[in-house]
Amino acid sequence: SLYGNLTNNGTFNTTAGTLEFRGASNQTIPAVTAANVVMNGAGGITLSGDMNITTLTLTNGNITLGSNNLVMTGGTVGSVASHIVTNGTGRVTNNNVGVVSVVFPVGPSATSYNPVLIANGGGRNFTVGVATGVTPAVANSARVVNRTWNVTVNTTSSSPAHITFGYADTHVNSSGTATANMEIGAHNGTSWLTVSPAGGVPPTGTAALRFVG
Repeated sequence: SLYGNLTNNGTFNTTAGTLEFRGASNQTIPAVTAANVVMNGAGGITLSGDMNITTLTLTNGNITLGSNNLVMTGGTVGSVASHIVTNGTGRVTNNNVGVVSVVFPVGPSATSYNPVLIANGGGRNFTVGVATGVTPAVANSARVVNRTWNVTVNTTSSSPAHITFGYADTHVNSSGTATANMEIGAHNGTSWLTVSPAGGVPPTGTAALRFVG
């Protein structure tokens, strides 16, 4: 259990154990490899190097990536109180995503939780980040969920993955209706393409966290 900052002048490798972050104030953590990581401190942690882990448990406090990456296997459930903040170029990667849905517990800030669920991954490695705003802009920007998710995969496949996005009602812009059918768009580098069925997809969940995919 760590309650403060970690300074590493060598190689810090806990591939056979559990590393638990418990700080009441934000902790700065360098590059870490661990079998299990537990985030259970109100202050959260800020990475100054990449984190590679097998199992992540999010209980309390956020993991802020900045320009660093977090790689894990199997995903984990997060919440507004405890998730991975992709506030820079850093991303979350889950390896070997299979048939069962894997949760990427991401948000663009400490107060916003916008998870991504990926199923039918075909054993591929998926990488996810999310930012506030819609980039590039869309025609009806006043009606959108005000988030842009960046989802990449390590290899192409003829078998499509099933991707679900999470948002709160407060993340929908002024003219939008959080409970209405949602269209999902993918940007191909030139323009947005609607990839959801005609008429959109009805969201599930509650005002605090709805899912569409």
